[in-house]
Amino acid sequence: MGLLNRLYQRFWFAVEFWLPPEERSPLTYKIRDLYHKSPLIVITLGSIAIYLLGRYTSSVSILVLVGLILVLFAGIILGHLFWTKHYVEGEQESPAYLGED
Repeated sequence: MGLLNRLYQRFWFAVEFWLPPEERSPLTYKIRDLYHKSPLIVITLGSIAIYLLGRYTSSVSILVLVGLILVLFAGIILGHLFWTKHYVEGEQESPAYLGED
């Protein structure tokens, strides 16, 4: 396992400190669970967050936000059509990472 993978495991394991070790799962799984429960909210809030980040770091128009939302929708549709795997709510790593290396 690479250095970045180990650092990511330690990061998300430490972030979910309130959960028992066996219930902690990668943040990417948590984001996927949130997306599958309410995709429109995730896409809209993500687009607004990216727009605001761009708005305060450079001059970005509202057309960029609309274009970003359309690109995100197209990416999600393509992802579901071609690259998706079976979705399992609350999926854990196998084997589960329990904080030790």
